[in-house]
Amino acid sequence: MNTLLAAVFASHTAVAHTNQPALLQLSEGPTTTSVTWTVARIGGKVALVEPVLPDHCIALAPPVVQSDARARRVRWTADCGSEGLAGHAVVFDAPRDDQLDVVVRWSPPGDVEDVHLVVHPGEERVWLPADEAPGLPVWSYLPSGMEHILEGWDHLAFVLGLVLVVGAGRPRPEVRPLVGAVTGFTVGHSLTLAPAALGLVDVPSGATEACIALSILYLAVELTRHRPDAPALVFRQPALVAGVCGLLHGLGFAGALSEVGLPDGAVTRALALFNVGVELGQLLFVGVLVALLAVASRLGGQALLRRGAVWLLGITSAFWTIERALSVFFPA
Repeated sequence: MNTLLAAVFASHTAVAHTNQPALLQLSEGPTTTSVTWTVARIGGKVALVEPVLPDHCIALAPPVVQSDARARRVRWTADCGSEGLAGHAVVFDAPRDDQLDVVVRWSPPGDVEDVHLVVHPGEERVWLPADEAPGLPVWSYLPSGMEHILEGWDHLAFVLGLVLVVGAGRPRPEVRPLVGAVTGFTVGHSLTLAPAALGLVDVPSGATEACIALSILYLAVELTRHRPDAPALVFRQPALVAGVCGLLHGLGFAGALSEVGLPDGAVTRALALFNVGVELGQLLFVGVLVALLAVASRLGGQALLRRGAVWLLGITSAFWTIERALSVFFPA
């Protein structure tokens, strides 16, 4: 069991929380198309992938590149002639193993509603509909939310820490305090997800990621020094601590949306669906953990599993904290 947990987390240590979306915005006019390609900078790094327009589209000038602590933006203007973009595909020039969700926002010429599509990891091209009908609209934010937490290893590590805190000294976590802790985490990250994604709260992503890692390290440290006769705050009020830490994780979830924007006219639905997706992924992971602990308890190896998981959380989160803190002061 310990080997399995170690393999899962260790294999993703270097890429924790990398599934940050990018935005490809195509504003097509009667004769030219304005292209803006934005990729969020996470841990000082930007995914090395670029969009390639159809062959008949000709760039009218060299692209303009702007890069700051939050993102890398590339802008250029292309002439796609009378053929336009409808019915054609945009291809990405690198293998899609970057865990990058790409949001495509296409504004066709004329008085036509914008088309929004989501390109998931592993998909190397996106087709712009020929009939000018909206593509994968707001509903695509639901699977994006699930993917974000299920591939966000730091968020999952925090949830693992919560389950271990609630189940400390017991064969398995009790349902009521576990539901309370998970609900606290949900309330916390929901409170910051919307304002951060809408740009109402602006917190540097690097600092946010470092603090998220620190929240996991806090749980791991408290788990190693837990005394049943004098329990720390996190054991007495797990829902409260989960809610406070959830505020940080909400800023991290918002990093998946703040740099790329939300579909015009469907902001509320997109945010709600993304958040629901996050919750579904979170509940799925909690269910797997509870089942794993129950099996370990029957086999008599729960204590060993818990001890290994706690130390793994501590080592991994300490590495993430140092790595992310350094990226804040020494960005690449």
